[in-house]
Amino acid sequence: LNAKISKIAYEKNDEATPIERRKKYIHKLFYERQWAIDIKTTHLAKILFENYDNIYKDKLDIVKKYNKKMLFYLLVIKLILFIETCIVLIYLSWMVYDGSINIAKVMSLFTAAISLRKSSSTFIDVFKKMKENGLYAKKIRAFFEATSSIENQKKVREYDDSLTMLQ
Repeated sequence: LNAKISKIAYEKNDEATPIERRKKYIHKLFYERQWAIDIKTTHLAKILFENYDNIYKDKLDIVKKYNKKMLFYLLVIKLILFIETCIVLIYLSWMVYDGSINIAKVMSLFTAAISLRKSSSTFIDVFKKMKENGLYAKKIRAFFEATSSIENQKKVREYDDSLTMLQ
């Protein structure tokens, strides 16, 4: 389930990245002095605010689209954890009722079970993040393995040779 959630989070982030870049560009225009002056003296602010509203709507659509997918898996995980906690409590209650252990031991066992669950949950979260980073690594590897048509042109080689001659 966590691997599926990682894949959905990757797809969400991948689809939201261009929108985030557009949003940051508009932010930058308002905060850089040279552009801020132009924005104040012209009607660009209205256009930029309209673009920002569209960006916000696009971002909201992406969040709704992917969060609906993630919600199901997150609810299943939480349900499993709830059932597991109930089973542990029922088992420990039965052991107290049966007289096998006393209340102090129940509390220590329950605390140990909670601690184990938190530790395993942290480990699973790390594994989930590793899986998501692996998806990004594939994309980065493909980027670096791509060959540029500019690299194969004769003019670029001549330019490189002239630089080596200067050194």
